Amino acid sequence: MLQFLRATLSTVGHVSCISVLVGTNLLVAVLDFTARALVKIISTVTLAKIEQDSRIPHSERVRTFQETKDCVVYRSNTGNNGGSGPDQVLDEVETLKKTVAYA
Repeated sequence: MLQFLRATLSTVGHVSCISVLVGTNLLVAVLDFTARALVKIISTVTLAKIEQDSRIPHSERVRTFQETKDCVVYRSNTGNNGGSGPDQVLDEVETLKKTVAYA
């Protein structure tokens, strides 16, 4: 009987913690969305320019591997089944050279 009470109490504790974490995550998401929407509306109506929104991220940070996969170089014969599959191990030196040349 004592083991049943401990298991029940533990389960209730776990479910309560999960509920609190999920609830606060949803609350933060709603609050963030509301704040961003209000700022967007206010800045549009008042013609205010927010510098942070108009900044262009550094090219190596965003574009390098999103626009083209040609920057990534793999070592040959590193695929599965004795190298017959697609290569899987990066050649770090060559990838870095191509990334710097691309940016």
